[in-house]
Amino acid sequence: MARFPHLARALWFSTLLDAALHREWIFMLGRLTAEGRIAHVIAELIARLRLLGKYDGRTFPIPLLQRDYADICGISAVHANRSFRTLKERGILTPLGDGRMEILDEPALRELGEFSGDYLYGTGQLAVESLHDRDPHA
Repeated sequence: MARFPHLARALWFSTLLDAALHREWIFMLGRLTAEGRIAHVIAELIARLRLLGKYDGRTFPIPLLQRDYADICGISAVHANRSFRTLKERGILTPLGDGRMEILDEPALRELGEFSGDYLYGTGQLAVESLHDRDPHA
């Protein structure tokens, strides 16, 4: 790490991101409704895909099933199914059934999930692109 300090920064970044994700998930599970939890998960996936340039602003590939969302959100598969139906009826999203999901109203999705992607460190000094050595001789 002395020879390549960017590795130390990358490892520290990973630790900070893990801690931030854990804090966010504890908040999410304790405070949000089932629909809000699912909205938060999807909003986070969108934010991560956006950081990688993999979100077109409308649809994205998502190989998760409703039972996967249920497990992630701590709800039953039946409750997840009802929650997705509610999200669809509210005009927020549409699962396309081919491993993709269409987001119809991202602001409503983010509001329902009380999502702010600040904890993902997508910008600023802790952003992934900042993890290079500042000293060109290092």
